[in-house]
Parts: sequence; C-alpha cells; structure tokens
Amino acid sequence: MLIDVEKLLREMLERLAVQGVTAFYTGGMGEFDELFSRTVRSIKRNDHQLRLVLVLPYLTQPVATERAWYETQYDEILIPAELAGVHPKAAITLRNRWMVDRSSIVIAALRRDYGGAAEAIRYAESTGKEVLRL
Repeated sequence: MLIDVEKLLREMLERLAVQGVTAFYTGGMGEFDELFSRTVRSIKRNDHQLRLVLVLPYLTQPVATERAWYETQYDEILIPAELAGVHPKAAITLRNRWMVDRSSIVIAALRRDYGGAAEAIRYAESTGKEVLRL
C-alpha cells in the first residue's frame, strides 16, 4: 500500500499550526525539503502568522545569484554564525543539529537509515526532541 506522504504532511503541519507552532525550519536541500516548504507555503495562505525559514550551512550559488526569488519563497534565509569557516561537508551536519537544537518538534520522512537526514533524526531522538515520523 502506498502512503500519501504529501497528504500526511499537510495534516501534520495543519495540526501543528492549530497547536500554536508558528515557525518552520527547512534545510532546502532535497526532495522532502521541497515538499515540506511547498506545503508550509500552501498552509500559510490561510494562516499568515506562519514563518518558513531556510537555514543554509553556507552561502550557495543559487541563493547568492537569485536572492530576490528566494526571498519570495522564504520569510527568512539564514546561515548560523556558528558555521562560519566550517568545512562544507561538516557544515551540513552542524546546520542540521542547529535546526534540531532550536526546534521543539522534528518532522521526519526517511527512506533509509543512513545519511544526513537519518543522522539528524538520531541526534534529535538522543536529545529528547519529539520526532514525528511520516
């Protein structure tokens, strides 16, 4: 049986918004991040207090050259100061941890138990964060 991830995600995000969650972080680096961002934007049409924040591990070429477009897609674009001077491969892991540390709830959609997303979820669980799995 196929799971409708988009529908489940929408229901989950709408429930969180009703519960008072107003800020949503995304790393903007994958298929799920794009689905997540698109869904938050859609819900924002009816709930303007929601904020979608793109958290980058470093300045990327697309954001540098197309900043105006990115600013139409996200309420805020930030690169944590703690990541200045960090090697790009390490910066992604540290950015993920930064997002987990500043979140009360982490949403996960994992296809495998290895890689950056899986590592971030293990980190979230190890710190006692509430992890909602799709």
